Formats: sequence, C-alpha cells, structure tokens
Amino acid sequence: MPTMNDDVRKLFESIGSPELEYREVAAGERWQAAAQRWPILAQTNRLIQERRQVQIPRETTQRSRTGRCTTIAVVSLAGGTGRSTIAANLAATLGQNGRAVVAADLDPQNALGLHFGLEGGESFGLFSANLAPQEVALWLARFRSAAAVLPFGPLTGAQIAGLEAASAREPQWLQKRLAAFVPNETEFLVLDTPARASPWLKQALTLADTVLVVLGPDAAGYATLPATEALLDEWVPGGQGRRRARYLVNKFDARRALDRDVLSSLRGVIPERTFARAIHADEVVSESLARRRLVVREGPESQVVAELSALAEWVEVTAAEMRKASPLPLVSVGSR
Repeated sequence: MPTMNDDVRKLFESIGSPELEYREVAAGERWQAAAQRWPILAQTNRLIQERRQVQIPRETTQRSRTGRCTTIAVVSLAGGTGRSTIAANLAATLGQNGRAVVAADLDPQNALGLHFGLEGGESFGLFSANLAPQEVALWLARFRSAAAVLPFGPLTGAQIAGLEAASAREPQWLQKRLAAFVPNETEFLVLDTPARASPWLKQALTLADTVLVVLGPDAAGYATLPATEALLDEWVPGGQGRRRARYLVNKFDARRALDRDVLSSLRGVIPERTFARAIHADEVVSESLARRRLVVREGPESQVVAELSALAEWVEVTAAEMRKASPLPLVSVGSR
C-alpha cells in the first residue's frame, strides 16, 4: 500500500477517523472499474483498442504553409457538448491576451455569433454570397478590441446543399473562402465545426494545426470517440490526425458518478499528452448564452473562466513550440 498523502492523513485526523484505510487507485484500475459499471464504456474501450492496432503511416506530404496564423479546429460529433461555447470563449480569451484572433462558424446552426452578442438573423456571414471586400473590412472593424467573429450566415437549406456540393468538388474550397475574410495579421484562427461528417469538417481538419476534440462526460459523448478518431485518421494528411488531436471533457461535474467514471475511462484510453483538460460545469455558461454574452466577460471570477484561461495559455504555448520546430508559417489563409 502506498504511503498516505499528508493532506489525506490530516483530513482523516480532522474528522476523527484515523483508522480509515487509504489506497491510491491506479488510472488503469479506475477506468477498468468504470467500464465494468457502465457496459457502453467497455464496448467503446474495445473499439478504441481494436482501431489502435492499425498502423498509422508516417506523414509523407507537406502541407502548404504560406499564411501566418495557427488554426484550431474545435470538433465534436455529438451535439450538446458545448463545442461552440468552447470555440467562442477560447477565441475571446486569446483576444484578451492581446492576440489577433478570428473565430469562424462553419456550422449552419449559426450559434457561434450568439456568444458575441450577434443577432440570430444577421445578414453578414462567411458563406453569404456577393460580399464586397469593403463589407468584410467594415464587419471586422466592429471587433477591434476583441476576437473577431465570422458567423456562418443566414442560408436556406437549398443554399447549404449547394455549398456542400461545391466544397466536395474543390478540396481547397474552404481555404480559399477563409482567405477572402481572414486578415493577414491574424495570429489564431478558431474554427467552430459542424457536429457531423461533412466536406467542411474534412477541410477544416486538413487545415488545422491542432484539433480540439470536445467530449461530453457521458456515455453518448464517449461513444463518439472511435468515430472521431476514424475521421482524423482518414481526413488528416499523412496519418497525423491523432497526433494533432487534443481531447477536452466539457461540462464535467465531479458530483456525478457517471461523469467521474467517463473521465476515468477516457484517461485510460487517451494518452496523457493528448488529453488537454476537463472544463467543469458552471451555471454561468448557460446564463451567459441567455444574455448573448461571453462567459469570460459574464463570470470573470468563475472556475470555468480560470479553466478556459489555462486552455488558452496551453494553446499559445503549443503554437510557440510549433513555430520553433518549424519556422515556416502555419496555415495558408489570410491572403487579404
């Protein structure tokens, strides 16, 4: 039995129970116990282990890197994980840190702009037709003191289908679209991606320097992990998908047994270096969205804002390490 941690010993003594036994449980034991308690976790564990037996090829192609910003694709194949909340507030936090940031909404639900106070029926959008360069410049000027947001745009179902068909025919379609909107001085481009496999998601993964996978602390979110890794393997050039991915558990509540078990299971199957962190559930998040405000402004003293700040710091450090390893610019956007 390992030596009792001093803090734990003091806790037991303070409640008058020094005779209680203390045992540190290894991470492997925790996630195995969780898998036994929740059958869907055990099933997903098996799928992950089987998929990871497949050899990942080395990267053989060099991505075109002619721009100057680091691109982060925020991804979730399950709805309700808070993907847009993470994307918006990560971008805003980077902006508060003095970085030049653009957040782009690739999801037809058009939810990203709500976090920045935009109206749901905003006529301007990344995918709106016939926008002049002057209109783009005027739009971006609205966000001089914070991260700029590019909403998806108010498109009809037929228009969205047409854009998907066009993007499926042209592998560089999204890159060219972003280049027409993202200023050259942008340091970080945050992409809020749709919660389903689509041409836009594929091209976003291809562009991304880092893929931030947002998972819910529940069986449904956890069960999407094999499908997410399959897309990363298939769509990111040179088999680098899993190497670029970092995983984040959002809306985590330590009071719930299922949340704790899912987190333990994820730590058991995801390498430590690729597990970014957990963001705790906080009422300020839903309150902020109801007021169409950013969490980092509505609840600056909350735990979730501290965790988002730590996430932004990690993103900045990672980007600096990537630039040091490769002196070439990171993403080919921003031709304006």
